[in-house]
Amino acid sequence: MSLRAGCSYFGVRILRHVRRDLEDLAARGYTGVLHTFSENDLAYYRGTMAEIVAASHELGLEVQMCPWGLGRTFGGEAESRWVTFHPDACQVLDDGRRVATGCLNNPAYRAFCKEWADAALEAGTDFVFWDEPHWTVPEHVGAEVERWACRCDVCQEQFGAPMPEELTDEVLAFRERSTVDFLREMCAHVASRGGRNTICLLPLTEGAHGISDWDAVASLPGLSKLATDPYWKNFGEPAGPFVERFATLLAETASRNSVEAQLWLPSFGLTRDDIPELEAGVASALAAGVADVWTWGYQACGHMTSLATPDAPLVWEAVTAALTGRTSDTVRDIDLRSTRELVREINDSDKGVPAAVGLAADALALAIDAIVERLRDGGRLIYVGAGTSGRLAQLDALECGPTFSTDQVVAIVAPSDAAEDDALGGAADIDNKSVGSSDAVLAVSASGTTPYTV
Repeated sequence: MSLRAGCSYFGVRILRHVRRDLEDLAARGYTGVLHTFSENDLAYYRGTMAEIVAASHELGLEVQMCPWGLGRTFGGEAESRWVTFHPDACQVLDDGRRVATGCLNNPAYRAFCKEWADAALEAGTDFVFWDEPHWTVPEHVGAEVERWACRCDVCQEQFGAPMPEELTDEVLAFRERSTVDFLREMCAHVASRGGRNTICLLPLTEGAHGISDWDAVASLPGLSKLATDPYWKNFGEPAGPFVERFATLLAETASRNSVEAQLWLPSFGLTRDDIPELEAGVASALAAGVADVWTWGYQACGHMTSLATPDAPLVWEAVTAALTGRTSDTVRDIDLRSTRELVREINDSDKGVPAAVGLAADALALAIDAIVERLRDGGRLIYVGAGTSGRLAQLDALECGPTFSTDQVVAIVAPSDAAEDDALGGAADIDNKSVGSSDAVLAVSASGTTPYTV
């Protein structure tokens, strides 16, 4: 199966920096990019976003744009300006409180969403990506978790009967019909202007935010792609079965309705321990027949405090390898790459060093304290290494004399590169230095397996 891979990109609006990152995406084998297009972008960065889309196309990347946090009815951490200026078009909770979330049934809010879509199309996007359309999440607006919406005048009129104050099956069905009708109007609007639509549904088929009938969405006129994002950690589920369930539902629904299937997997918020789960998720998507798999987001969102982990560089390499088969270690066609690409490749690889050091911080601190104790008692710090690793250790040992006025730091280095495989030679050289219990021996080996050293 030929896999298409995409990635979300957000948080940078300086074009030269964006270009660098887009070049990196393309070099890593990604075929598409999703640019977030928030209300802030709509107000202040419309021209810039058009330049960013153009730069993406120049690199051969397919572009999607999503209404990031628009009206608080779509996915994303961006805030909404519109709800501040239009409180009368916002949702009303079951207890009568109006909250800062646009109402999907309100004509004014629908008009604003169309205005946003027009701006996205003017920027040149290939697809308008309607991301996780939903009714208000009570916790996100400071309300109690048991609250629900919407009981505004528009919704109550469209309900066609006195609306219950409880979230009954009839109310859930009304909310689902309203969501589908909202998406129908948005898809028709985009299609009428020559654009294409992707709808990304939450991985839910029941409950307050689930869509029970995915066919109702997949069959909407003007829809090109149906997507979902089974972010298993958000739901406390193991990746393999959870992704398999929704990848299968996605693939079968898309096939029945003759639209393309697109599946999203997270790289944000993951640690190195989650990498096997991530790889299992990709495998489940492929096994279900989904060939268009994307991840949120670029560099595992390592730049965003609330989404990053210390392992973001490692996760980014892992998800890239799973989706495109390429990593920063890839040397394919290295002789054909430009100097600029090679420098960036080395720099990107170096970004994994701080994360690795951070993970080993406790162990490093213990080792340093133990070495200091031995030096204070008159012992030595003895580096042992071979090849380049050994020579770098030797350089550090030689520098300690003139810099720190000490002869307590020495190095034992294999006499030749061929000698790095001589374990007995390493043991003999240790004996010749009369290494004892008062000394600290620090083995330096890039692989961790060099016979002379270890």
